[in-house]
Amino acid sequence: MKVFRKSFRRAASRATVPAQGAPQASPRDQAQGRRRRVRGTALLLGTLALASAAVFLGARAYLAGGLLTVSRLEVSGNRHWSAALLLEQAGLEIGQRFHEIPFRAARRNLLRLPGIESVTLRYVPGGRLRLEVREADIVAQRGTAAGWRGLTPGGEWMALSDRAPEDAPVLEGRGLSARAERRAAHYLASVRRRYPDVFAGFSQIALSRGGRDDAPEADVYWRDGRVKLRLDCGDASLRSLEYLGELLRREQASWPEGATVDLRVEGYAYVL
Repeated sequence: MKVFRKSFRRAASRATVPAQGAPQASPRDQAQGRRRRVRGTALLLGTLALASAAVFLGARAYLAGGLLTVSRLEVSGNRHWSAALLLEQAGLEIGQRFHEIPFRAARRNLLRLPGIESVTLRYVPGGRLRLEVREADIVAQRGTAAGWRGLTPGGEWMALSDRAPEDAPVLEGRGLSARAERRAAHYLASVRRRYPDVFAGFSQIALSRGGRDDAPEADVYWRDGRVKLRLDCGDASLRSLEYLGELLRREQASWPEGATVDLRVEGYAYVL
């Protein structure tokens, strides 16, 4: 047992003896190393202190309403829906803090309004909350006791503003089902997209019950008043309109005043 202890002590003492030839740090280098460690520790502690102070001041300013708080509301893209009504529908108001802004609920509620196709809501540093909407294009309009209403491609009626007049045909026709009006809206949107020159000539549209799938028929009065078109709003192919523009340019001068062009048979045009 004594021999083991002596050998252990000898081994330990030998392990602590530096190897000959190994570079030794001078007292000056050791002092510089200690100063560098002290400066690094002081810099780290200073950074943590500043960060803690910034977090504390930011949290106090946020709770007091001085940081990330809505101070200005901006609305763009609206032509017919008023900014005040959009903000009310979205639940947005000045003074809301960032966590109180109902981003998802605002989009959901605004998309429920007729004619609203897309909604973008962003908070801009500095207190500005930007609301941008895109309204649907109007394919027809109708006068009511409460003012003019516009028919969207989706078949919804939305209130029109006097400040943004629409160059869309006037629609007549009562007693039609909501499905029939949607079919007519889809048809008119297709005509405007594929044959914009033809659609530009539409002045007044009188809808009546058709004979298939709730698709109404339409008597379309031309802007110059000399021609009336008879259309089937269930004709999704629009083949009867393919050569209508050329037909009008080539033969309209020879037609009698108030001539009717029947386009209800696919691919044909009958002048009555």
